[in-house]
Amino acid sequence: WERSSGKLLRTFPKQTERVWRVAFSSNEKKLITFSGWNTLHFWEIPSGKLLYTRSFHRGAITSVAFSPSGQYLATGSVAYSEQIYPPSFWQNHILKLWSLQTGHNLHTLDAGGYGGYGPSVKIDLISFHPTQKILAANWSWRELHYSQASIQLWDITQGKHLRDFSTKTRYTMSFVPFSCTAFSPDGKTIAVVHEQEGLRILSTSTAAVIPGFSLPSYTQCNDILFHPNGKMLAIAGRTEVSLWDISS
Repeated sequence: WERSSGKLLRTFPKQTERVWRVAFSSNEKKLITFSGWNTLHFWEIPSGKLLYTRSFHRGAITSVAFSPSGQYLATGSVAYSEQIYPPSFWQNHILKLWSLQTGHNLHTLDAGGYGGYGPSVKIDLISFHPTQKILAANWSWRELHYSQASIQLWDITQGKHLRDFSTKTRYTMSFVPFSCTAFSPDGKTIAVVHEQEGLRILSTSTAAVIPGFSLPSYTQCNDILFHPNGKMLAIAGRTEVSLWDISS
């Protein structure tokens, strides 16, 4: 679509599976679509021609994020018990970084595979830092009788793990993940919502909780967003949107 006029410019060929996400490449000459189980399609915008496809994971893709520069794509997946995949598989194949210009895999990041009986590991959300080459990955893992969640920060130029922020408690039986994550506009803090521990503002550099700001638990968080001035925070819940003054 043309934004200024609302005119339809092109309709791309119909895909056989549901399309989940779309993004433009940094040079604005390509459109990338994520559809189905684990496939991305790269399209040439002027002609509408399909350039190539990539299947980025053996398992189902659970999260996709595009960097603000349009240069990088991060994909997260899920892996199940050792009866299905050996530990070496899910430790090294569920969080990946890709070049959107070439489609090549730049880094495969160890998302923290934990041993034990019957583990399941999943990347729930991925967020890019607004100015630095850092990404945050929200992952949850489940043993036979309990689950735990964490946020990992990664340097995407080196594929280096920087730090973690984890839940304080292991929860019984079901996944209890961080449901929403957002970097502040200056990238100095990150807002996280955990389904049972509520919302916290963390320091990006230390992962420490910023004192004086906490909100109670949310039964559901579908999205979270900082205002461009960094002073307000919007949270989309189950049926309502709430707006918060961070300073007070």
